[in-house]
Amino acid sequence: MSRTNTVTRVRRIGAVLFGLAVSMAILPASANVGLVQGRLQIQVEDHANGRAVERYFVDQASRRVELAGVRNGGRLTSGSTVRARGSRLGNVLALDSTGTVELAATAPAELAYATGVQNVAVILVNFSDATTQPVSAATVQQAVFGTTDAFLRENSGGQAWLSGSVMGWYTLPISKSACDPAQISQLADQAATSAGNNLSAYTRKFYVFPKNACTWAGLADVGGANTRAWFNGKFDLENFGHEFGHNLGLMHSHGLDCDLSPLGTTCTPLSYGDAADIMGNLEGHYNAFQKQRLGWSTGMVTMSASGRVTLAPYSGTSGTRAVRIPRGIDASGATTWYYLEYRQPTGFDTVLGYYGTLSKGVLVRTATEGDGDSTYLLDMTPNSDTSSGFVDLWDSALMAGATYADSVAKVTVKVVSTDATGAVVDVTMQAGGGGGGGSTSNLTETVATSKASYLRGETVGMGSQVLDNGVPVVGISVTFTITRPNGSSVSVNAVTGSNGTASAVYKLAKKDARGGYGLRAQAKIGNQTATANTTFSVQ
Repeated sequence: MSRTNTVTRVRRIGAVLFGLAVSMAILPASANVGLVQGRLQIQVEDHANGRAVERYFVDQASRRVELAGVRNGGRLTSGSTVRARGSRLGNVLALDSTGTVELAATAPAELAYATGVQNVAVILVNFSDATTQPVSAATVQQAVFGTTDAFLRENSGGQAWLSGSVMGWYTLPISKSACDPAQISQLADQAATSAGNNLSAYTRKFYVFPKNACTWAGLADVGGANTRAWFNGKFDLENFGHEFGHNLGLMHSHGLDCDLSPLGTTCTPLSYGDAADIMGNLEGHYNAFQKQRLGWSTGMVTMSASGRVTLAPYSGTSGTRAVRIPRGIDASGATTWYYLEYRQPTGFDTVLGYYGTLSKGVLVRTATEGDGDSTYLLDMTPNSDTSSGFVDLWDSALMAGATYADSVAKVTVKVVSTDATGAVVDVTMQAGGGGGGGSTSNLTETVATSKASYLRGETVGMGSQVLDNGVPVVGISVTFTITRPNGSSVSVNAVTGSNGTASAVYKLAKKDARGGYGLRAQAKIGNQTATANTTFSVQ
């Protein structure tokens, strides 16, 4: 997309300030109190005026019920078996005051289908009263299996890619004056199958059609093994990459527009407000929280203690490209985090170079563990543009020489320097802050020795890697305890480096006993402790 088109689009969206729209229903007093249980399907409507509508459906044996007033949507996954209570009228259930949807069975692995080949059937259709073909099949082929595929490969570091076919154009026996995506997909599948295509070979389906009565530009199933997306008159990376992000399981990347400070007294949450993420409002990389949910490598490390880190350009393939810092524990007991990135105008982040400071400093976001709808870009220079919250976030980066301090979490981030190769950042974490890991942390540890057997007088090399939810933990102390054959022990301490690994050595005395030795490594963050054990022998 050209710079001019992008500016026009973002300003159009920025003209409307809005919170995340949730599908609601106002039901009459005659509605019945009901309980619904079945398989959950989440969909998101992306409207051209910047409005987002999340819709939640429960599929039962003979019908589909829509849930209205869902409040914990970010913690739900398509394909889960759920139950919900509320007032029911027809095929709509308005949830009770908690707005909570409960899991009725173990949820499927979060975003379990985001790696490897993504087989996509792209079906081009038009309508009985609008047989126009606004774009050629060759153009769509390039947009999906050229540009969007390249975007996916670069974002995932080669862990995911697109493969498939473009089919059509097919004219459907329905009018453009109707907005019925389910009917469009059903008739499109029939037309493609009648033309000799085997749709069972594809797990993803894109339905592409000229502008019709639907007010959204894109609609997508959110997550799951088999997904659909609908593209209403808009056929470019912005739309294909965004809706496919939903198909992979991602919700929107938001922005927080505040008055006095990045987490000020008066803040407006902006759906699509993240100016550096295609799940927000520019075609940049998915942010580190989103990639973490997808299981894609970001070169991310977790900092659990004060230290200096050098952030490599985020769109690259080497170095530490993201840092997360524990911020605190929310009311549900989940860990909240800060995420740091350094964007440079390279690869698919090139577009960011045209907007404010997005590629000139360190971007700071917050997100909550286990809540896919919780990522917010913070504005390090709040209220610098009062015309639009979206435009205000274009200069959201923390620039060289600037400091951001969170007095509650007792976390300070200072950008020491920036250049084309990276950003040097000092992170200070004071005791008694909100950080330190919460109930959703998953601290794991491994330990190994440099070899299985030693002679007396040799040096034992010891190494341990500490991970939190699969992310290396930086700056944490690891205690190595060696237990001799007679039961006595000795301990050595070391601190993890940028890859979450701590290394230490122990010199065996020439009079040490022969036999089997035990080695235990232990690390702790807040109330989370990880331990790993191994053995070695002395000859």
